[in-house]
Amino acid sequence: MQNKLAETISRELNIPLNSVSNTVRLLDDGATIPFISRYRKEATGNLDDEKVQSVEARLRYYREIEKRKGTILKTIEGQGKLTEELTAKILGCWDATELEDIYLPFKPKRKTRAEAARLLGLEPLAKIIMAQRSDNVEERAREWVNCETVADTDAAIAGALDIVAEWISENSAVRNSLRRMFRHEAVISSRFVKGKEIEGRNYENYYEFSRPLRTVLSHQLLAMRRGEKEGFLKVSIDVDDRRATDNVSRIVVKGHTEASQMVERAVEDSYKRLLKPQTPRPSTHSPTTHASCCLLRHWGLSECWPLTPVSAPVARWCASMSMATCFTTMSSTPPRPTTTPTARGANCCR
Repeated sequence: MQNKLAETISRELNIPLNSVSNTVRLLDDGATIPFISRYRKEATGNLDDEKVQSVEARLRYYREIEKRKGTILKTIEGQGKLTEELTAKILGCWDATELEDIYLPFKPKRKTRAEAARLLGLEPLAKIIMAQRSDNVEERAREWVNCETVADTDAAIAGALDIVAEWISENSAVRNSLRRMFRHEAVISSRFVKGKEIEGRNYENYYEFSRPLRTVLSHQLLAMRRGEKEGFLKVSIDVDDRRATDNVSRIVVKGHTEASQMVERAVEDSYKRLLKPQTPRPSTHSPTTHASCCLLRHWGLSECWPLTPVSAPVARWCASMSMATCFTTMSSTPPRPTTTPTARGANCCR
């Protein structure tokens, strides 16, 4: 497994395999990044500290995925749903987002509308609807009517559609489609919090701000996120909901039967209730945030690190990438701030 990880890292970072293997061995022996880059050049092939750091970050990322795979396999096996095909799919996955998408249908859930419908025995009806071959769903739904639990066919169909909506939200093709849409078409907007206009005047540039997320500059994104955290701004990220539901429908709706029309209803519900609330925040997914992390390192402003609204996965992602790669997400690299950053790191990002 270690050799496979080294080969993957070598391919991703375009670093010779021997250099990566030796770097991994030195890291596992407890050597620090500065020590490796300065005193073990003969072993690493003269890798500088930035490349050693990139190797270390990717190694940590893949080992965390390995650990997560073990947890997922154990959980699914405990449910009695682990198959050879599913095992191979999980073991062959090396992308954290894709891995979580595979796991999502098996993830233990809190009490949801879909789970309540399953307890009423409505999952077979949901399967009939999802198959989209029936034109007499209401007639079939009478089989599940029970005066004690399911009052009528409308209640039976509503419960079944709750299950269908959950299935749609767990569909990896649907989730990837919406991720792409948010990445390319999302608009970020910020508005001031009523009553805090004067107190939050440092953020007045963002009191009525709106632009495509993919074009927003890194310092603007960080300032908005900080203003939101401090209670002066309300930040939202939106796409055209009609286009989003149309995209989902193209993936899951098949044919023109009565069942297909019901799946259309489930698409609307799934998007509004389940999918849209799970859309990524800029602090964890926006390319400009990745650029911001590297930009702070480029300036040497370590004071910003504890307060910039970025998650640990983003920090690890940035550490794994060269600054040149990150900077390609920005139209230009802003100059180093002329003012000295405060302990809060405020001046370097506004």
